[in-house]
Amino acid sequence: MTEKERSVFRTDISEHDLTHAIKHFGTKAFEGRQVVRRFHDLLPSQLLELKKKQATRLSASHALRAALVEKKYQELIDQFIAANYETIQARINYETFFMLYQARQSLRKARRLKNTAAQHTKSES
Repeated sequence: MTEKERSVFRTDISEHDLTHAIKHFGTKAFEGRQVVRRFHDLLPSQLLELKKKQATRLSASHALRAALVEKKYQELIDQFIAANYETIQARINYETFFMLYQARQSLRKARRLKNTAAQHTKSES
């Protein structure tokens, strides 16, 4: 998450910026889930491929261990973790901004009801 995205958590954010943040983080979370899913599907096949390469010179159990510590596989794991982290952060931001949006809607509705009740009381007097 960029510094700008971190600093955007303000409750005094304008309605336009709030809806933009909801759309931005919602899209980012959705796309991130797709990337994480692809990584999740890719990792086992990459491990198998690396294991087969190691199996030409090592026993099966040693080949698996060697494949697990191979730099290429560890880089894939690091990328998977980074993508998953960013996706989770985007989801949290999306849900936080959406809750703020819903809270504002509830407050507006409560104010309208209060004003309607006050007007109704005045008209009865």
